[in-house]
Amino acid sequence: LGALRPHLAYRYYRHPARLSLRVTKHELQEVVRTVVDRAYVEAVVTKDGPVTMRARYQLKSSERQRLAITLPDPRILGITVAGQTVPPEIAPAAPGAGPDDKTYFINVARTGDADEPFHVGIVFETSGPEGGLGVTDLLRLPLPQFDEGVKFQRTYVRTWVPRGYRLVGNPEGFASHIEVGLWDSRAINPAADNPDAWFPADPLSFDFQVDGTTYLFSSLAAPPELEIDYWHIPTMTVIASLLALAIGLVLLGFSLETKVFTILAMALAALFLGLFWPSLVNSWLLAARLGIAGVVAAWLIVWLLRAHRAGTFQRFLDIQAAPAPVAAAAGSAGTVPVSTTAAPDGPSPKAQPAPPIQKQGGGSDES
Repeated sequence: LGALRPHLAYRYYRHPARLSLRVTKHELQEVVRTVVDRAYVEAVVTKDGPVTMRARYQLKSSERQRLAITLPDPRILGITVAGQTVPPEIAPAAPGAGPDDKTYFINVARTGDADEPFHVGIVFETSGPEGGLGVTDLLRLPLPQFDEGVKFQRTYVRTWVPRGYRLVGNPEGFASHIEVGLWDSRAINPAADNPDAWFPADPLSFDFQVDGTTYLFSSLAAPPELEIDYWHIPTMTVIASLLALAIGLVLLGFSLETKVFTILAMALAALFLGLFWPSLVNSWLLAARLGIAGVVAAWLIVWLLRAHRAGTFQRFLDIQAAPAPVAAAAGSAGTVPVSTTAAPDGPSPKAQPAPPIQKQGGGSDES
């Protein structure tokens, strides 16, 4: 039969023999060529300037030449592949890319095996919110995008915003790991991993600087962007506090029952809304805490003034200053029980004289 082993063999018992076979060629199913095990994107948002982003990926790819990646309105500061700096190559625009997005080819030629993971790092600047950060608005951060066939297993996005600003709510497609708590403005929701420990020191010559308040988000996919509301903490604190004070002053002229019913209704509404938007509700409560404290102080002062005018305090002091009657114990030494029974009508009987004392022995009296 030769050196090659046969796939099938048939034996015949009669001559002549005839055999008919049908040969079918099966189409090969394509597999994912590139899998991103870990993706970590960091974005530093400034009040008036651009957004500086650093994207690092750990991936496995059967590609030996290049990978295409789309960046949002970029000014590239450096790209590394497996620890080596590589220049980007301009590529045709990706389908669905925005007018300001740029697509580049990254040279991923390397000496390792196809199953061996390697790192890709990109640092670039992109345009920030139009007109800078205001009092409150929607913060939109477009993320780098690979080709459609690239599979992501885990993505983390860390965002820094200027001090004095707060991210409010939960972005769609992400889980937030630093939220706004009811008693704590930064309630920590532990993440499954620490993305800062995924990658070694960045060999890029550009020093990636961070500043401000940090927030961490994670996803099991690769969302094209991160959208979340923000607001200016001092301004929103003034607005929420004035709103709470206004409600408290309106309720000042109503009865105690009305106040209690209104407070209970507002607390129930806050608890119900907190089931769906906990970060938003907690942010409003934290912003209104000064106004709530002012309402409590105003109600207490008004109650004290009304109590003073009504003489409540004076009556209380008079009761405390009045001497309390002392009851004498019956039968104790040096005390005479006093009868409280009323005397009968008519003259009181006269006291009878005591009888004379008789001397014994029969002697006569001396004059």
